[in-house]
Amino acid sequence: MSQSETLTTIWRLRCWRSSQLHTYVLTPGGAFNQESQESRAGEYWLSVAMGDIDNDGQIESVVAGQESTPSGGTYGALAVVRAVGTGFVHELDRYRWLSVTYPWSTVVGNPDGDLVTEFLTGSQRSPVDNAAELRAWNWNVPPKPDDSWPQFQRDTSHTGFSASTAPNTNALAWSQSSLVGGCYQHDRYSPVTYDGKVFVTIQDSFLGPTARSLAAGAGRVYYGAGVAGTPSFGVLASYQSSDGSLVWAKGSETFSRQFVFAPPVLSGDRIVVGTVGDNAAPPAPPGKVFAFDNNGNTVWTFSSGGDVLASQAIAGTKVYVRTGTELYSIPLDDPDGDGVISNPGQIDWKFSMGTWSGSRYALALVGSPAVAGNFVYIGSHDGYLYKVPRTDPTPGDKTMTLADLSTGGGWRSQLLGGWVASTPVVSQGAVYVGADSATSGRLYRLDDSSGIATWLVDFYRLGVSAPVVAAGKVFIMNRPTSTPSHNVSAYNATSGSLLWSKLVHSQSSNSSIGGSMALTGGYLFASNGFQDCSATYPGDSIAYLFAIKDP
Repeated sequence: MSQSETLTTIWRLRCWRSSQLHTYVLTPGGAFNQESQESRAGEYWLSVAMGDIDNDGQIESVVAGQESTPSGGTYGALAVVRAVGTGFVHELDRYRWLSVTYPWSTVVGNPDGDLVTEFLTGSQRSPVDNAAELRAWNWNVPPKPDDSWPQFQRDTSHTGFSASTAPNTNALAWSQSSLVGGCYQHDRYSPVTYDGKVFVTIQDSFLGPTARSLAAGAGRVYYGAGVAGTPSFGVLASYQSSDGSLVWAKGSETFSRQFVFAPPVLSGDRIVVGTVGDNAAPPAPPGKVFAFDNNGNTVWTFSSGGDVLASQAIAGTKVYVRTGTELYSIPLDDPDGDGVISNPGQIDWKFSMGTWSGSRYALALVGSPAVAGNFVYIGSHDGYLYKVPRTDPTPGDKTMTLADLSTGGGWRSQLLGGWVASTPVVSQGAVYVGADSATSGRLYRLDDSSGIATWLVDFYRLGVSAPVVAAGKVFIMNRPTSTPSHNVSAYNATSGSLLWSKLVHSQSSNSSIGGSMALTGGYLFASNGFQDCSATYPGDSIAYLFAIKDP
């Protein structure tokens, strides 16, 4: 079709959960004759713009709107289409770039004068924070993304949410139980999915007793650990995701008497990790946060004066670091390029959750921050969950206070337990988080506007287990009773009713329940949350990785 003869219009038929896309030819007599038409179930378009998007001399239409899934989820959708004959060719489909994002307007142009056509979408970010969002796209936009889960709690913000379908039953598709040598310690080790594969650490005599979770991206898999000995040291290694060949590794020259316990975070060309000091006598100094590039070069370091037992969260140009009982907002890029983000000079702010006099490696200090909209959510050592504004309402003092939380629209939740070591998930106006105490564990659904519980589920233990949310369900690992056992359980996200539960091991365990799970392609992948270094270790009788999927 040519620019001079064609006009594209959109008809929205919400009642059928779809909309019709038409092109019309304007005749010399002023009439419109329909030329092309399309209607696809689950898509309803809200705006359209026209232009030569890929500079090929043909006019395309950029349509933005929403996609509805059979399970009822609604996601942002974007397509570039070209009318051919009586139908349309979809030159680009990009769905689900953000849950509950509603793009209302689309324009096409070249605002930066680089001779590359861009298209802008204006959206309502989500009904949770009711924020506006403007995105600029060009033809380098990737195709429809997969639903991989490449790092702890899925992404750099630790959203813990997947647009994938999710199991309605506890049917086991497959499991893995092959293990070679050493201890079988698998608590707090979360599987990740990337490049059509599932990656998980197995603590045996090869990886050592402090292997931790992974992060994957750009053809690499990153693995952090610690190596005991004299002297001890930490490890961060990069492997090819295709064949497991080593690309580079950092060891004692970088992490002398420092261990990489928490999962690495991969954001673009940055790999960010935190360390904890070896507590063997004499105790090593506190840990740091390190940022490396894809080649393993140190970009910057940050020291707070405390150990970093939690994974960092990254959103936009900010890194959120939990050290002990403090939460920091620091820049992702070194402001002056000297390789050090100074404290307090170059931090944005620090939020203190109190003091701690317990163990250096206590589970109460391992809860990682999660970012949703304009807020950071973090669990505390004293049983509260905090919703912290990302922007300090009183800038300049570099300190976030409880009063600032209230002024900025945040809150401190009701008391949830003895400590909150679980990483929260924010979804559809609710916050899902686990809490523990000396006598019990609980899974909560909190109202995101107030921090007040709308339902809770009691367990014997939750440990550091983080919930994941998909398709109206909340999944979490738990120990239901004092009888040795660990389960993966699914709950209705709205009501809290139990949907199903799957036993993943029934042996005694000297540790807490594991970390995060991964949802991909309808599969729920989970490790077994079991730790045992005793002489009676049961070997291959316990699977270390489970794949749960509807038949």
